[in-house]
Amino acid sequence: MNRLRLISRFGDERGLTLSELVVTMAILAIVLTGITSTLVAATQHEADLNLRFQAQQSARLALSKVREELHCAGAVSPTSGATSAITLTLPSGCTTGAGSITWCTVARGSLYELWRIPGASCDTTASGSVSWAQKLTTEHAFVPDATAHAGAPVLPDVGLTFTVAAGSRLYQLTDTIYLRNGVRQ
Repeated sequence: MNRLRLISRFGDERGLTLSELVVTMAILAIVLTGITSTLVAATQHEADLNLRFQAQQSARLALSKVREELHCAGAVSPTSGATSAITLTLPSGCTTGAGSITWCTVARGSLYELWRIPGASCDTTASGSVSWAQKLTTEHAFVPDATAHAGAPVLPDVGLTFTVAAGSRLYQLTDTIYLRNGVRQ
């Protein structure tokens, strides 16, 4: 008897009532809205993390490149004060080349880019110019200092501060780099 009832139940063509269908669809809509909003939030968070990583990475690479050239440089101009550009004199034998190299910050809207430019001017259209870091928040990234400290002669140095708008946060890199080939002051 149970077998016949089961077979007849499968053959039954009655469906759901309208109220059952509406309740089922409302529950499904609530569940799908929760899942969708979670996925959208996760995607936005991932995009923000990716932007932060890229900004931080470009600033770290730029700092590494500036450090390499400052260590090899024989002179830096200007020799003191906070500036938006420094020109390095690289002797022959430096792995990055020889001659004058200018590092400068250039305004791009409300933010700045860090450029490496062959020559003694901050002309981003010059041949060989490369943008090394984007989204800097301050124009004056360099603080050269060629003065003697406490009467003792020291190598000239350059203080660097790169503050980067990394997504929704600020990221700051600071360093003081000495010109190993510089003349003691």
